[in-house]
Amino acid sequence: MAITDSVSIGSVQPALDWSYNAVLNGLPGSKSVYELADGFSRGNRDIFSQIEDLIRWQAIKCAITGAVTGLGGFASLPVTLPPAMVSQWYIHLRMIAAIAYMNKYDLHDDRVRTLCFVCLCGNKALPVIKEAGVELGIRIIENVTMTSSTALLQTVCRKISMRGLVSRSAGKLIPFAGAFVGATVDGGYTFAVGKSAKVIFEK
Repeated sequence: MAITDSVSIGSVQPALDWSYNAVLNGLPGSKSVYELADGFSRGNRDIFSQIEDLIRWQAIKCAITGAVTGLGGFASLPVTLPPAMVSQWYIHLRMIAAIAYMNKYDLHDDRVRTLCFVCLCGNKALPVIKEAGVELGIRIIENVTMTSSTALLQTVCRKISMRGLVSRSAGKLIPFAGAFVGATVDGGYTFAVGKSAKVIFEK
């Protein structure tokens, strides 16, 4: 059975929650989301350029190194999912949260948490928001309610559970893909996730 066939919606939500909590609290051997954001916020460049640099750096890093399963803390995962898959969700969520934080969003706000998960859908993030009945505006978060937040989470978990999206986020798990294909998948997916975060968490 392929790894993508064994991923259920029920196993995705706890893994996403674990990953986001790890983003807020930090993991051994990894920069915190606040350190990551502050590192790209220095200097006199505008926020747009700072965020672009963050996305570009993270995409290159993911393309070169793939999932960082050597980070501490993954032994405490609440569900049985491939560590490489969950570690990449963690890396992407940290980038997304850093973008939100750089734009002055409260990372402890449940709406921000939900929208961070939505960004994991990459190019499909905005359609997912529309599908949940959330109006797209300058500050999308203002239109997120408790009801729409629940709908968003259900949709995100369903899409991440689908073979196509899981295959992207777990590109390194495909033995026959090869290093070049794996790097392209990881880098391209990371770039798409970052671009979605930049739009969704506009100042």
